Amino acid sequence: MVLFLDFSSLVDISNMAVISQYLSTCLAVIWLRIKQPERERGFRIPGGVAIPLLGCVVSLWLVQNVKLPEFLFTLGAIGVGVLVSQAFKRFAPATP
Repeated sequence: MVLFLDFSSLVDISNMAVISQYLSTCLAVIWLRIKQPERERGFRIPGGVAIPLLGCVVSLWLVQNVKLPEFLFTLGAIGVGVLVSQAFKRFAPATP
């Protein structure tokens, strides 16, 4: 990508990757706290789901500042990653 994109685009793509990871983590915390409230927790979050909700809002606010081509490129890269991950799950031999 360094050969074809300028520095600003590379920074935007990198930021989108980090933001998407942070957003998915916040969503996972919310999901698990609601769907599995009885499960033993390895850590406590002050404020319950309010902090992950705030993290989601801030992440979405940051995403709106990314240019459309970099946004679409990042979504495409995430999509390819999900497809590869699913292919490995489906076709990889089971380990003992």
